[in-house]
Amino acid sequence: MQLSTKRSSINTPNPSPSRGVYGFVLFIFSILLFFLYLFWALVPSYYLKALHLQFLPSKYWAVVIPLLIPVLIFLFVSLQFTYNLIQFKDIFNNVDSLENDFIDPDPVPKIVELDSEDGQDRREHQGIDKRKDGEFEKKTKARRKKK
Repeated sequence: MQLSTKRSSINTPNPSPSRGVYGFVLFIFSILLFFLYLFWALVPSYYLKALHLQFLPSKYWAVVIPLLIPVLIFLFVSLQFTYNLIQFKDIFNNVDSLENDFIDPDPVPKIVELDSEDGQDRREHQGIDKRKDGEFEKKTKARRKKK
């Protein structure tokens, strides 16, 4: 008799074991790099030379790199915003970008009372009648021809 070792397929927010190991190693590596950066930035140069660490970048870069990152992010967002303004400057001048064949031509339904022979109050929505008669399609085609 053999027991089934098939895993159940339950979705959990936990990563798979291999991804969990990779994530843990990357976390430890990033912490190690951060402490190495702090060691390089805060320890005076003559102590680093005493440890025979002579080919390190200037301490100037210890200040510039953390300040450069937010400036680059701000520059990227500003340029992206400017690019989108240039690309889509005429989007509100085009009627097709504001309305299409699928929207309701009357945003507020107009109620029309029809004559009733039996004395009951019958009401219909004009937008539905326009679609039935084909007026709505005619108006949109005429609007497109004007362009």
